[in-house]
Amino acid sequence: MKKFLFVLMIAVSAFSFAPAAQGNETVEKLVLYLPNRVIDMFDLFSVSLGFGPKAQIELMATRMVGAGVSVGMSANLYKDCNRQYGWGLQNGWHWQLPGFMQEDIERLKTNRLVQSYWESFIGTPLPDQKIYAYNRGARDYWQLGGALGLLVCGELYLNPIEWADFALGFFFLDIKDDDLTFENFQ
Repeated sequence: MKKFLFVLMIAVSAFSFAPAAQGNETVEKLVLYLPNRVIDMFDLFSVSLGFGPKAQIELMATRMVGAGVSVGMSANLYKDCNRQYGWGLQNGWHWQLPGFMQEDIERLKTNRLVQSYWESFIGTPLPDQKIYAYNRGARDYWQLGGALGLLVCGELYLNPIEWADFALGFFFLDIKDDDLTFENFQ
């Protein structure tokens, strides 16, 4: 805790001299090193909890290799990929076998930190679709995990790209381009 407070004091000091420090990327990376590693650690997984007339069972090892079915509507709390934190409604249906899926799903009435979307799809999902954009998409193509529920539904997924971003972050590499900078505090 003392180390965290020390780093926080350094960060506050650096922000008071932000115009001079902004040009110096090294200072920025050092001052924000610990906060960025902590935030990257929370990005490693996605979890949601929903309540409503919904039935769901699903296992997934990427969007290509999954199996399951879901149908109904639920009000969800989200901690999702690409730093989506909050709530929203999810409505629709989905079924999947390895290599093929069909769905008509929408996420709506969300807070500003959770992306709304409507996805009506049949076929083989591919990672180049806009909804799966690895650094800004509403859904993670590469996620591993599952979902289960009847009236109360829960989802838990690991996000492999975030694991790589977390590991490489210790070496000052940010493959997701999501680390905090001084500009985030202005």
